[in-house]
Amino acid sequence: MPRPELSIVIVNFNSGAYLEPNVRSLLRQSDPDRLEIVVVDCASPLDQTPYLAFARELGARVIEASNNLGYSGGCNLGLAETSSPLVAFSNADVEHVDGTLAELSTLLEGRPDVAITTPFAFYDTDCALRIPNFHPVTRRALVDELWRAVSRRHAHRRSFELARSRAAFWRSDGVTEHENLHGAFLMARRETMERLGGFDAGYPLYYEDTDLFVRARRAGLHLTCQHTCRIVHRIHRSSGTVWHEAMQKLQFGRQRYMRQHLGPVSAAFDRIAQRVITRFATRRVPHGEDLGDVASPPTWRWSHSGEEWLFELSFEPHFFESAGHFATSPEFTPSAATWRSIEPGTYFARALALPDLAELSRWRFTKTASESRDGSGSDGNPSGI
Repeated sequence: MPRPELSIVIVNFNSGAYLEPNVRSLLRQSDPDRLEIVVVDCASPLDQTPYLAFARELGARVIEASNNLGYSGGCNLGLAETSSPLVAFSNADVEHVDGTLAELSTLLEGRPDVAITTPFAFYDTDCALRIPNFHPVTRRALVDELWRAVSRRHAHRRSFELARSRAAFWRSDGVTEHENLHGAFLMARRETMERLGGFDAGYPLYYEDTDLFVRARRAGLHLTCQHTCRIVHRIHRSSGTVWHEAMQKLQFGRQRYMRQHLGPVSAAFDRIAQRVITRFATRRVPHGEDLGDVASPPTWRWSHSGEEWLFELSFEPHFFESAGHFATSPEFTPSAATWRSIEPGTYFARALALPDLAELSRWRFTKTASESRDGSGSDGNPSGI
């Protein structure tokens, strides 16, 4: 039997329902004899037995941890249990479009200066809603976040500056270099991960990838996104099952990252800033037309002459982070698959004219819990784009 050329480590926590499409999409892309798939279940409190059994039937090796190692700990365990020269780390709620593995592998084999690479990510299975680019966490970014909260004028200006940055990222082709990546699926050389010391297991959830990116850049290595290969990432399917616990871990990881990479003064500033931001979060922000509760795919229409528009969908009214869709007519109706990919919750949408990104219309709506991807409904936890 030939030695596997690529190992895929999938970390699972309450996300077993998404393992089957994940594993199947991997197997469509490679000779199973050259692909090693390891699923690490981090002591999921919800019963994952049938999902893990099906992963085994598909050829994956399943490791059931006795306690919750966190995402970083699960990645490290999978790394230690595999041996291929290339290794990838994946959320359970990821599905691959054909070509991902070969293109990322080829890039790493030809670019020894690249530490980690990732595919272009979409929010839905029809690849209609693009996931945004992610900016590095810096002292300047902390100040900007606070200033956005207290100054409506600055928030308005930054909203369109960030939209322009997202549009440029979504328009990019080939390989682009970044200081921060979308961490749902990362591929690296094993020797690089060993050189960097793997993931820092001190991060229970969130910021473990941001920490790894910083250490890679400090080692003189590059981070890339390959726009010609694609994944679908169903965001928050794991953390949404234990939302309050996940948000506590998010704050812990954020503070740990601040102390490690920006210093104790920045960590203290961020603690104070977050309280101020929370206080200002409840202020009234114009949100356009209120569509109320929406159970089926709506059609968003706007009036403007042109050839192309940008439709954005966000969980917050300033659109600091948004999923995006380029429309070739002055309307957008999500397909049934795209609509199912959107978790129940309250959202904000807007239409922007291209190329100047002038805002044409905006809406607010609440997707009801009548439809979820697996038919199980929702516990009302907020979701992110």
